Amino acid sequence: NWEKSSIKANHVSFIHNPIERFHKQPIVWQTLSILAERAQKSVIIQSPYIIPTKPMKKVIPQKTDSSAEWTILTNSVKSTPNIMAFSGYLETRDNIVQTGAKLYEYQKPFSIHGKSIVYDQNLSAVGSFNLDSRSAFLNTDSMVLIDSSAFANQLTKAIEKKITHSILVA
Repeated sequence: NWEKSSIKANHVSFIHNPIERFHKQPIVWQTLSILAERAQKSVIIQSPYIIPTKPMKKVIPQKTDSSAEWTILTNSVKSTPNIMAFSGYLETRDNIVQTGAKLYEYQKPFSIHGKSIVYDQNLSAVGSFNLDSRSAFLNTDSMVLIDSSAFANQLTKAIEKKITHSILVA
């Protein structure tokens, strides 16, 4: 029953990177960045791979730059299916923690593969975009933006459930 399992949304948008090969305009990353910079209360991110480039690192605010509380969930060395990507993440892990973001590493034997962001418990982004340069500049990744506090609440609860099986990196 679609009606019973549906959640009301004010608006839904689809964003994607260009289809051409190589050196893409990072439309998805730019859109997600703008939304993160506008967040007033919270930014909750779930991504299996977090390997930000220098320009991408500028979006994650320093402790004094933003009133929004940042929470980030990613795979741990135990749960990652891609040890090469994880080694790239290790290079930036301490920098992410120093921004004041709460960084969690998932500890279950199976990896998280969801890519989602919740802004201010109202707007959600769900799709194929990882927080890495491949998703920003090489792949034709896409995200669905959902303007719905009810959906944001359900997505946040799902991420928080995974956080209970994670460790806080400090």
